[in-house]
Order: sequence, then structure tokens, then C-alpha cells
Amino acid sequence: PPGDLSSLGFAPGAWMPWPTPVDPEKFHARPPSADLRRRVECDIAYVSNHGRTADELQRDLLSNLSGLPGAEAFLDAVRRRLDIWVASPLVHPAIDLPAVTGRTLREHLGVEPAPEHTRAIHHGVTEPLAGRLYRHATLAWAADIARRHGLRLKLFGHHWDTHPDFAEFAHPPLEHNEELRAAFHCAAVNLHIDVQNLTHQRVLECALSGGWALPRINMGVLIYPHMIASRLVSAHVNASNDTYPAVLRSLEAEGGTVRRYFAAFDHLFDGVYPRHLVLPPSGHDEGPAVPTDALHRFDATTLFHPIAETTFRSAAEFEHLVLRAIEDPAWRTERIGEMRAIVLRDYTYAGFARAVLEHAADRIEAAAAPAEPAHARV
Repeated sequence: PPGDLSSLGFAPGAWMPWPTPVDPEKFHARPPSADLRRRVECDIAYVSNHGRTADELQRDLLSNLSGLPGAEAFLDAVRRRLDIWVASPLVHPAIDLPAVTGRTLREHLGVEPAPEHTRAIHHGVTEPLAGRLYRHATLAWAADIARRHGLRLKLFGHHWDTHPDFAEFAHPPLEHNEELRAAFHCAAVNLHIDVQNLTHQRVLECALSGGWALPRINMGVLIYPHMIASRLVSAHVNASNDTYPAVLRSLEAEGGTVRRYFAAFDHLFDGVYPRHLVLPPSGHDEGPAVPTDALHRFDATTLFHPIAETTFRSAAEFEHLVLRAIEDPAWRTERIGEMRAIVLRDYTYAGFARAVLEHAADRIEAAAAPAEPAHARV
């Protein structure tokens, strides 16, 4: 996801974050061969090489803590917190996981750790372990649903054949070619499980292939629409005499990011959290120094809309959407068409090339004129 590169000497706005571009020629939507269809067709597909258990990964991660006294006890403490964390529908990875690392490290050492050590342990230990637990907890839902309804669940990738809970669903890895495209195309549902990244390359390639990617979401889905909506609201408040609530109502009525943001917010909180506490009422910008148009490409509420019909938070929601996709193929086809159109518009190599040229032209023009405030570029 986009970050702030100013520490590397780049001026704000001088870099252009972009999700991994995808190739609509390689991942087209035409039907695969009959032989490939027989091999990969299923009700629920999951493509991943994260098949080793969390216990196995935890043992491997000890090597990343070789300089930490009592590393095994520290990692056990992190694991206990993550086991609780992964079961909640209201997790916020960007906030929660650094907090898990920092708190556990402080308790373990008895002193405030150096920030660089906390960051290294967070990225090298906490994040990968949380990701593995999150994936396998979600797959347990899928396995239960498949067994109860007699559905075909296929896990394509390494190590699933040795997993104690999922070996019965294991299938060989797929090459990043027609095999993968066919698997996307032929599954009723392609499960996407990532703690933080919903505009992932595999999601985009799945949509281009004529498949339906169904992700588990958490509070992290709000990060980018929150940044964009905050900038929009701040710009309108600063440029007019309207009150903050009036601006919110007006922007939501217009649709776009603010409406999608509030729809996602209401969905995640079941409509019980007061909206007026959500966005800053003035020029405050919580996001990194990244242009707003770049943030739009990481906003998963654009791809997954309406969010209540295209994502899930719980086993019950996942079961409902899987069965609906199987029983109502016209509804599923409509969802696929909507997402595929967005990917073709915003995420291909051709779009990336155009954006690079436009960004370069903007930077050249900006270099010849006085810099303007970030909120004015919304």
C-alpha cells in the first residue's frame, strides 16, 4: 500500500503508488478448455501457498528473533494475543498488529524497546503470523460450509496436503498462466483472504478472468476511503460557509467515495456508531503524503460494491454469499461484470502507463508553479 517516501528524499507527491498492474490479454474471460475445466472447476477455490500450519510457521519465525533473550516465550505471548485477535470481526490490522508487537515487547523486556527493533519484529514476526492465523481461521469456515452443504472446496498450492484440517481439499499448485486463469473462471467463488490487501493482484486477475473474488474484510477496508473522504470534506468545509454536517449530507447525497465510505462504515459497525465522529471537520489529513487520485486505486470499496453483497465478515455471511452465488448465477455474473469493468478501467498495464505519463506531466507542470496545499488537489 502507498506510504510516505519523504524519508528517502522524495518530495510529497513525487512518487506514484500503484497496485500491481494486471494483463487483460493473459487473464481474459473466455471459457477454458474442457480438460482444464474438469481439473479446476469447483464451488469454492482458494489459491495460496500458505498451507503450512501456524505452529510450523511460529517455529520458523524464531530465527527472526535470534538476538532477543527469551525469544520463544515472547513469541508464545504474541501468539496468545493473535489467537484472540483473529476471531474478531472488528480487527484493524494497521492499528492492532503494531500494538500487539509493542505491548508484548515492552512487557517482555521490561523497558521501552527501540523503535527500529519494534518495527523489525512487527514486520518479520507479528505480521506473517497474524496473516497465517487469519487465513486458516477463515478457511476453517469454508471447510465447515463445504462439508455441511456437500460443496467442492479446492485449495490450490503447496503444503495443503499435509495440513491436519484441510488435506482433504488439497490440490496441486497452479502455474501463473492459463491454469490459474481457468481456476478463477471456473469456481463459483474465489476466496480472498489477506489481512490488509484487498486490491491484490490475484483479486484483479480473477475479475479479468471472469471469476468472482469474495474477500473477508475487517476495519482496514476503511483506511483509504477514510483518507479520501476526509480530504473531500475538509476541502468543502474550507471552501464554503456550510456547516460540517451539511457538507457530509451533501457529499453523501452525491454518491462516490463518501457514500461508499459510510456504507462500509455502517456495515462494519451494524449502524450503531455515530457517523459525525468519523471524519475530521477541518483541514486535518491523517493520510500519507500521497495524491488523492493514487489513493483511489487502493480503495477496495470501489471494487467491492455494494460492500454487504460482495464481502464477508463472518462465517454466516460467507455461507450466505457462497450459496447465493451458486443458486443465483445471474446475480453472480452481474457482480463479476461490475468488478471486471473497474479493473479494465483502472488497474491494467495500459492504465498504469497512462498514469505514469500523466504523473510525469503533472510533476513537470508543478515544478514550474508555486506548490499548492494538498487539500486543494482533491
